[in-house]
Amino acid sequence: RGSQEAFSYIATLLSTSTTLQVLKLAGTEMQPDSGLLIAQAVSKCPTLALIDLHDNFLTHHTADALGRILGERASRATPHSLKTILLKDNSALGERGAPALFKPLASDKSVACLDVSGCNVTNEGLLALCNSLVTNTSLMTITLSNNHVAEDGVVELARALLKHPACTQLDLARH
Repeated sequence: RGSQEAFSYIATLLSTSTTLQVLKLAGTEMQPDSGLLIAQAVSKCPTLALIDLHDNFLTHHTADALGRILGERASRATPHSLKTILLKDNSALGERGAPALFKPLASDKSVACLDVSGCNVTNEGLLALCNSLVTNTSLMTITLSNNHVAEDGVVELARALLKHPACTQLDLARH
């Protein structure tokens, strides 16, 4: 289990590495402050392709930071290397975090896999994702299982995906 000090060193590693491609910190009991620290450091690691932060205690602040990073990176001339974001089972991301993470996906050209299962995503968050899918061309795998999405949200997602041919995998189990 990680301590704030350990996560601080990992954030420094992320900030300085030019070779790190995969970072798995699932189930490390990461607290919100550490999650924010790690999320901010992700922006400084040009080679990171996968970040796995599932099953921690992350809040909307982490989603906000990741969303800002996606938005900033999308405006750069060269796309970022981050392809996979795994946030599964961080139930405190919820209502406020999902829209903050999903909106920047509209201009993102790199993220191909997003897992926010068990993150208390609601219809509001799902609608933000639907709006982003209109212009996003990279997102291929979307995992939304174990969330709080109503039938009308699923209908809107299906409509959005009709116009998003890149999607090859969709998981809505136990919504």
